[in-house]
Amino acid sequence: MHDVFDTMGEMQPQIFSSIDLSSSFWQVPLHPNSKQKAAFVTHSGIYEWNRMPYGLRNSSIAFSQVMSQILRGLHWKYVLAYIDDILIFSKTFEEHLQHLEEVFARLRKANFTLKPQKCHFAVKKVNYLGHIISKDGVKVDESKITIVKNYPRPKNQTEVRQFLGLCNYYRRFVKDYAKITVPLNNLLQKDKEYVWTDKCQISFESLQQALTTAPVLSYPDMSKPFILTCDASGSAIGYILGQLDENGKERVISYSGRALRNNELNWTITEKECLAVLEGITKNKVYLSHARFKVYTDHQALVWLHKSKDTNSRLGRWALELQNYDFEIIYKEGKKNTNADALSRIPYKEIEDEIHPKLSVNSLLENKIKTEIKFEYANEKPIIAAIKNNEVDLNDVSDISKLQRECDQLIPLIKYLETGELPENQKEARNICYERDHYRLSQSGELIHLHRSRTKGIPKAESMIEQLVLPKCLRQDALLAYHDHNGHTGIKRTYAGIHLKYYWSGMYQEVYNYVTSCDKCQRSKQPTHHRPAPLLPLPIEDTLSRWHMDILTCLPKTKDGYQHLLLVVDSFSRWPECFPLKTQEATEIAEVLYNEVFSRFGAPRAIVSDRGANFCSKLIQALCELFEVQRYHTSSYHPQTNSTCERMNRTIAQID
Repeated sequence: MHDVFDTMGEMQPQIFSSIDLSSSFWQVPLHPNSKQKAAFVTHSGIYEWNRMPYGLRNSSIAFSQVMSQILRGLHWKYVLAYIDDILIFSKTFEEHLQHLEEVFARLRKANFTLKPQKCHFAVKKVNYLGHIISKDGVKVDESKITIVKNYPRPKNQTEVRQFLGLCNYYRRFVKDYAKITVPLNNLLQKDKEYVWTDKCQISFESLQQALTTAPVLSYPDMSKPFILTCDASGSAIGYILGQLDENGKERVISYSGRALRNNELNWTITEKECLAVLEGITKNKVYLSHARFKVYTDHQALVWLHKSKDTNSRLGRWALELQNYDFEIIYKEGKKNTNADALSRIPYKEIEDEIHPKLSVNSLLENKIKTEIKFEYANEKPIIAAIKNNEVDLNDVSDISKLQRECDQLIPLIKYLETGELPENQKEARNICYERDHYRLSQSGELIHLHRSRTKGIPKAESMIEQLVLPKCLRQDALLAYHDHNGHTGIKRTYAGIHLKYYWSGMYQEVYNYVTSCDKCQRSKQPTHHRPAPLLPLPIEDTLSRWHMDILTCLPKTKDGYQHLLLVVDSFSRWPECFPLKTQEATEIAEVLYNEVFSRFGAPRAIVSDRGANFCSKLIQALCELFEVQRYHTSSYHPQTNSTCERMNRTIAQID
């Protein structure tokens, strides 16, 4: 629903229509190979579905893919579809008729039928996914509230969990939701007896009452500045995102808060207040990362934090992390900062530690470096870009939309997003269909790439990053700015800097090629990784200078009790000597070496064997030290290092 609200805020629609399909899943035929997988047994026989049935695990996914294919090119422009619920929105009535005609034509072509009783056309407000959507904003569906209001008192933990699950869907509409639900959440604790107290009853009734009076939340307008109001108390933090309307009245978009963790309770009030700012920006960074906004706080020290010389390590790190955002901190007295202050005073239920995503705020580091960057295209007009922490803002290029439409790689994709027309080249058309959900066009016509971060601990709703797609003519300038003008950083840091704001196909490979071919880096940087020396066989010095030995086991037992062979091979001449053994004990091996090898051929310079306990015993070690023989052991579980013996073992094993 967050994406729906954002789309409404961007389009500012005035007229709505909702469409519901008739028996939606049954309108999709099953493939003959899939019918037997959906068969079911009755008393009169076995039957197979000819149409996609309800209840299969992937029925919803398959139907969503069908709807995405039917409405491709219209999604997120003036059509939203969730399974079989379709919402159409427009700014004017004439435009709305055109949109309806296009949607009807596509559904007719797919042979999909509608359910008239559930369709509403050209209305000023519409019910969609349990919310009433209008031009003014979004509010809770009254029919759903009736269910909550008449909900019977829960009798066990399962019913409490069901009730909270129903209410949690609308928690963004209820102020102090966490405070109200604390007694009910306490009932869900493990190994705790279920006891319905007066506090639980008050919480239950208060939540029912709060949902019946839930306010209308406004749509975010990306063309207007945002206001973030933050506050912290001894045990919690609170933050509210809003905007000013035409009359100068603040309209709430969302509000939230959380309890402080155990380690955060010991922080100073300045650190807690700064944490509230960080947390507020984290939850709303999708709205705040691309424009200047204001932050209101009742802690005056935050206004001067960037000028303080005595910041501790935590505030110092935050000062460096808070520089990617462009905002102004404004002091607001506590008695006037009642909205966020109330959220911070809520006795939130304690939560477990989680990974805190890294963020940044621009107000704590005001120094800006002006750098002149000359873009090598057409008129070669120099641009003065403000670099914050060595970041170059290529968005200052006024004709970026025009340059994108002149790039051969981007023309087919932009044309598809604008008109829904695919190129004639089948391979290129398939690639566009596969990637279409990752791109959109901004209001100014610029091509934007949507990237979802895979960092653990970041909710999906907050992990979406919008990247400006750079045409060919600007990519070299981006590499120059983020590598040459940024201290000649390495491949990963250069790529990370560009990837934060910009995108083009094959970007990592181009960054890799650019950095590895940088002349200055090759001359000044010392290599950090040295190639190891190649592995070579042991040198062979002379006859009988090095013996390789191994034991061949699992042989037929002789009359005298011998069932093992001690194999000794000269590395130079490959001359083998075999000696029968009754056991594999070190004492018997040492006796054979002394009597049959050292006494006959003399003591060698070295002996090579595996890491068996018998070869590594103290007795063998003492024998080798006595004759000044150096010992070599092969690597574990790698018999190839003693190939001289292993090859001879194979030959002996083949003898009948």
